[in-house]
Amino acid sequence: MAIAGVARVSQLQLLQPFLTIAFSALLLREQITLPTIAAACIVIACVGIGRRSLIHQKPA
Repeated sequence: MAIAGVARVSQLQLLQPFLTIAFSALLLREQITLPTIAAACIVIACVGIGRRSLIHQKPA
């Protein structure tokens, strides 16, 4: 986290629900519905926006 910063690393943690959906479909044969896919796309879009945003650091 010291290299990438807490703000950027925390954005990657938002991908955990998406990976959970994917693995539950592959391993447990869960059915993925359209609302589930839509929610995953919204999460991915938020992560993308967060990754592109500028982070201003205060001088030490």
